[in-house]
Amino acid sequence: MTVDLFQTDIYALKAALESGKLTSLRLVEAYIARIEDRDETTKSVICVNPYAREVAQKSDDTRQKGEIIGLALQGANFAEEAAVVGKLRAAGAIILGKTNVSEWGNARRTDGWSAVRGRTLGAYSDTQHPGGSSCGSAVAVRLGFAAAAVGTELNMGLTSSAAKASLVGLKPTPGFVSRAGMVIGDAFQDGPVLITRTVDDAALLMTLLAGNAKTSEATTISRRKSALLLPLNSERHAERMLYKAYELPESLRQSSIDAPTRAVFKRALQILEDCGAQIIDHVKYDRWNWKWTDEHLHINRALLKRSMETMFSELKDNPNSLETLGDLIDYIKRTPEEEYDVYGATYLEKAWSESSRNYNLPECIIDRQSMGRDVRRLLAKYHCDVIAVPADCRNPSDLGQCPTITVPMGFYPRDTKPLHYAGRVEVGPNIPLAPPDSLCDIVEYHLLGYAYAFERAIKSALKKEDLPFIWPDPQPTSQKGPKNKGRKAAR
Repeated sequence: MTVDLFQTDIYALKAALESGKLTSLRLVEAYIARIEDRDETTKSVICVNPYAREVAQKSDDTRQKGEIIGLALQGANFAEEAAVVGKLRAAGAIILGKTNVSEWGNARRTDGWSAVRGRTLGAYSDTQHPGGSSCGSAVAVRLGFAAAAVGTELNMGLTSSAAKASLVGLKPTPGFVSRAGMVIGDAFQDGPVLITRTVDDAALLMTLLAGNAKTSEATTISRRKSALLLPLNSERHAERMLYKAYELPESLRQSSIDAPTRAVFKRALQILEDCGAQIIDHVKYDRWNWKWTDEHLHINRALLKRSMETMFSELKDNPNSLETLGDLIDYIKRTPEEEYDVYGATYLEKAWSESSRNYNLPECIIDRQSMGRDVRRLLAKYHCDVIAVPADCRNPSDLGQCPTITVPMGFYPRDTKPLHYAGRVEVGPNIPLAPPDSLCDIVEYHLLGYAYAFERAIKSALKKEDLPFIWPDPQPTSQKGPKNKGRKAAR
């Protein structure tokens, strides 16, 4: 059976596996062959799970006995297995490997670089900026190296990575999915994120992962998870889409949003309106300001320091004897592979040096949480369900602990003049536009429903999607073939 792994979603793969037209082993071998053949350029994958083939064969054997199992998944694999990985395994997922990240949650401001794999390249140009800290996961899914990916996000890393790969990115409410075993930079707003090709796939993974028995919210989460099990339906949600969405709040108009992004955002709002949404424009946040204060940045650094040192203390094996953030900085400086002379460690050094400065951290946190509550205040004030903002636009969704989703919305025109950031193309011909982020203070199921209706409506309005500059062979059983370098954006 021929399966286009570049385009095929999880449901289609699941159907092929259950029908016997495709086996888990053949699927995994196809993914691995594709990674080995294509990823030397993009550097999105750090390593492949050496047991993936063995697990796939066991899955095939189990399936032949009549037991239901599922999909091949790209995701994180930590020294102590994270709860989300355990849930995926229990559901029949095959953990294919580890993807590249911006080192230490981009705390070194490396924009897709790690000392382990180097710098990840975006999927749509041989010079494209890949996005945030989860960029390796997004590029891997976009290039058909896996069906989906699980990453983490502190602030905008998901939306940036998913948007630049023209994928769906979903960040649930912190705590809705267990964070046990994950490296968390800030317990208040950090958490696992899902990167998929479709909203349907995101809903499926959310259903598998929802729930955290260690929290007091277990009963509430159980109800919300039950709601997620209901099938998404575009017609039903289009009828329900009598919600109000905001355009661009005044406090965000100072952000650097280019003309094509503004145009595509207005187009998105028109599509929402055509689905029955009432659009409210020129609304204002009470407290949120996109220009972060020094106190706000200090909170991020202080909580990052605390989280990293907690992680060091919990390591089963600690060969470099890392106990403090200072130990990590010293290691980065003395290790050539860390390329301190190129990337430095300014953010980490500032977090370490200011640890004893006279900040009232509890008051700073209270102030930050008050800014985050602006989302709820606006929704209540205007009796709305959802706020829509461009994906690259800073917003208080993370501070407000709001579920957030981004849905692909097209590409920059072919005559766009390339703009660069950190030596890579940020804006350019055929680079994915920043699609609208939707954030809300309601259950994830409702947000997914709105996103699903929007996704179905916009598909008919978009041209056929441009392929990434590396075009993978769609054959699941094929071995290495000639590379097609495809289109390259202007440098």
